[in-house]
Amino acid sequence: MHWMVAAVLGGIVLVLGIILLGGDTAQGAGARFMAALAKRDVATLTDLTYIEGRPKEDIQKQWEFATDVAQHYRFRYLILGQMQSDPTTASVRMQIWRNYGPGSYEENFSLPMKRVDGRWMVDVTNWSRGAFPALPR
Repeated sequence: MHWMVAAVLGGIVLVLGIILLGGDTAQGAGARFMAALAKRDVATLTDLTYIEGRPKEDIQKQWEFATDVAQHYRFRYLILGQMQSDPTTASVRMQIWRNYGPGSYEENFSLPMKRVDGRWMVDVTNWSRGAFPALPR
């Protein structure tokens, strides 16, 4: 076997190992949440939302209401990074341009994250309603 073939195969195995064993980060989960919010993807929003003591069905109904109420609300966001205070709590720093258009400007927000059962989820009860109207509570 040629050494370059072995190197390419080793690189592929290494990349697959990193992808499969790398785990989830608060920033990655926050980015998926914001992408789902921009697309009004209720299923993904429900899956990534943490509200203590609330069943998923209730959270889904609240997201359906929130995305319906805010159907004309447009925003742009930029993920800046994450800050992790302990193994189960983090925040994703971002800038949001609310009511996106020629006169909009960036504002700083933090997306509160909780690690629940090994997954990072958004704690929407502690997120500012200034970032998105009619958030589930």
